[in-house]
Amino acid sequence: VATIAAVFVDPNIFPGIVPDLHAMLHVPFGLREVLLVAIAFGAYKTANRAALDGNAFSFEPIKEVAWLFIGIFLTMQPALRLISVAAQDYASALTPTHFYFGTGMLSAVLDNAPTYLAFMAAAMAKFGLNIDSLEAVKTMATGAADDTSWRYVQAISVAAVFWGAVTYIGNGPNFMVKSIAESSGVETPSFFGYIFRYAIPVLIPVYIVVWFVFFSGHVMHIAGPVPAILNP
Repeated sequence: VATIAAVFVDPNIFPGIVPDLHAMLHVPFGLREVLLVAIAFGAYKTANRAALDGNAFSFEPIKEVAWLFIGIFLTMQPALRLISVAAQDYASALTPTHFYFGTGMLSAVLDNAPTYLAFMAAAMAKFGLNIDSLEAVKTMATGAADDTSWRYVQAISVAAVFWGAVTYIGNGPNFMVKSIAESSGVETPSFFGYIFRYAIPVLIPVYIVVWFVFFSGHVMHIAGPVPAILNP
């Protein structure tokens, strides 16, 4: 409960209530990150030692993931610039459909965080906005940039989240869930067995329906911009 509550401790969500450590102390983290680290530290220190030893607990996996993501986000900066330039050149031809299926297909086989970031940078560049600016992100998400800009944010967000279930590597926890199930004696499909038996015949049709209803332009849209809670 404390971990979930800490996620919402953000000055952009509760302006004037949650202190902005970025502005106050010029640090690359906020109160939310401080709380999450404190919760993790407290949980580790108060955990049952026998249980940790029995589960062969180690920090090595999280270290590996941390270094991997540091490398990803550092090396993708030039790619984001190139993507932004290309999106500006082809701005008039890009639609929510391109971003929905583009984000989705890559999220199915790659981690969806950098995939989301890359397509969000391209979508913002289409409207002449810079993803490095928080105010520009708010403008994009609330539709202040253009009456349709928020539709692009929705298409990217939905695709990044949902399409991660298409393969075992689309989301980080997928393989972990498979491993836990198998260790409990539950039979699970193979990598390609899951794709051909479940993802293609079940998930893909659902995702196409979602696209047709919300992002194709053929059906009246029933959603709206990101709530005004993101407004400054």
